[in-house]
Amino acid sequence: MDFIDPIRLYFTNSQYNSILEDANRFQICNKNKPNINRFINILIRNYHSDFECTKLNPIKDYISVVDTVYDQTIQIKLKTMFYDISLESSGEKKNKTISFKPQKDISVLLDNIQSNFITPLNLSFPIYIRMLIDSFFQLPIYKREIYLFKENYSKIQNAIDQQKSISIKTKDNSIFEMKPYLIMEHKEKIYNYVIGKVRNNQNDCYEIATRKLMNITEVSVHFSSESDITFSDTDFKTFHKMIKNGVQFKYGDNEEPIIILFNQKAYELFKIRYLNKPMPIKTTQLENNEYLLEFDCSYFQAKTFFYIFAEDIKIISPQVLATEFKNSYLNAANQYNQK
Repeated sequence: MDFIDPIRLYFTNSQYNSILEDANRFQICNKNKPNINRFINILIRNYHSDFECTKLNPIKDYISVVDTVYDQTIQIKLKTMFYDISLESSGEKKNKTISFKPQKDISVLLDNIQSNFITPLNLSFPIYIRMLIDSFFQLPIYKREIYLFKENYSKIQNAIDQQKSISIKTKDNSIFEMKPYLIMEHKEKIYNYVIGKVRNNQNDCYEIATRKLMNITEVSVHFSSESDITFSDTDFKTFHKMIKNGVQFKYGDNEEPIIILFNQKAYELFKIRYLNKPMPIKTTQLENNEYLLEFDCSYFQAKTFFYIFAEDIKIISPQVLATEFKNSYLNAANQYNQK
């Protein structure tokens, strides 16, 4: 089969919409529009092996056992029954059609898929792709991101394992020297972040930082002995606080614990809000239905999460953060006082 020529693929509405949603979410786009062709090429290249091991190899094993049955009528019935259960179980109409153009670098891979799975299992290429996609979208979002950016993820993880520094280029064409510590999904389990220390080119010092995996376009690992990574005890403590509170929020220098006074309304809101929520390290119930909570999250996270609580909370300390909240509220109020 000539996989360089376009191939007609047929999808259900739900499959098609899932592809669009993830292509938008992870910015696999062309001129701000989801690039379905590129998305499927990436998916085949990065996910086919795990998909085949978990889904198709068991089918091949079953078929090989069935082939040993002497009665061919029973063979056919067993295979038919198993295909009905194991392959496409959805009765939804395939009314979305695209013309898929395989990239040249996966042409050999597609030939192997054809000979190892499509032909032996009596599949078609469109069925194989639909099964691949169904399997992929059963994964949590943050795991799907790892497959979509597998090459960069693997390079960074390799650097972490070998305690080596890296150079990264991001989508805005910025280049950073980084000492990576960990790749981890944030608490909402949608996106993955690389936490570590990034060199500040102005003072040549390394600072605690976090970078979103999907925003990294290029990774180079420095394998020389000079690139070996060391972290201080203070670094480890900060990393652990980021892991607990939110890996997407970086800490500034010398940030102190945050103490906030809550009234009853704010405390009830705090208990039910989840997105970007920091976890308190101490909670004290006071008189008059007030609560004093202490946090070790970053100032950035505190501003992100607590700003909407407005007059129902008061930043007790640190003073610099209390002043930032005060000035922000005053500036917002002045917007309405202007004629």
